[in-house]
Amino acid sequence: FAVLNMANAYSPGGGYTDGCAAQEENMFRRTDCHFSIDRRDKNMVEIKKQWWYDDYDAMYTPAMSSILNGKEGRVYLDTKSPRVCIRGPEARQQEDLGYEFLPEDQVFPFLELRAAAVDRRGIRATEKLNADMRADMRRRIVAQLETLMKAGIRHVILSAFGCGAFRNPADEVAV
Repeated sequence: FAVLNMANAYSPGGGYTDGCAAQEENMFRRTDCHFSIDRRDKNMVEIKKQWWYDDYDAMYTPAMSSILNGKEGRVYLDTKSPRVCIRGPEARQQEDLGYEFLPEDQVFPFLELRAAAVDRRGIRATEKLNADMRADMRRRIVAQLETLMKAGIRHVILSAFGCGAFRNPADEVAV
């Protein structure tokens, strides 16, 4: 089965190394998804100096960002290297946020479906999706489904695509 990673279109793993707590970051902490970011793969990432701090970081190439945004009618799905979930739920009351290791009989493999939603972080939460945003979200969701069908994947765990950190209204995305 596949699991949707509601990805950041530009930064692999979103802000998981900085302690951010959205779905992608949680997924990267609880699984081996972070090993899928190969800094040597020039088709996927490029190392750039970040303007917000004096350091270098891996950023998706424009071609990879385009795939994550579903612009070619598909999104990223790695069917060759299944990911493995090894840690349990986040426990926010614990200083280290929990993520206890799963018992061996509960560790499971899955295929990562990585796709980025429209990012509305700069828009008021009360503002509805305009027609262009609605069409863009629909195109991105269709790209996920097309990718799964083309790969013959019949089982998938989806989510409230873009309705967390990216602030898309769930009642509109669900339609």
